[in-house]
Amino acid sequence: MLKKNLFLIVVLCLSTLSYSQSITEAEYFWDTDPGVGSATTLLALDGNFNEAIEQLFADNQAIPSDGNHIFNIRVKDSDGNYGSLFKQTVQIQQNI
Repeated sequence: MLKKNLFLIVVLCLSTLSYSQSITEAEYFWDTDPGVGSATTLLALDGNFNEAIEQLFADNQAIPSDGNHIFNIRVKDSDGNYGSLFKQTVQIQQNI
């Protein structure tokens, strides 16, 4: 359930961008911002960031420990400019 909700949030954020340029890069982090360009890169070799996000959540190592966390993502356009930071508070609870 958690993975599905996070995926939907990120897809909605990415789909609401109204850049005339295309998205060339994306990065994410949990909780504390390491700085623009210093977060974990989302690799989308085929240009499809939806699949990159799915892979992120399929890898349980990328999900923080139990508790409340803030998931953050930002994208870079073809002009090299980062857009706004998208944030979502998420409560992580491992299945028992």
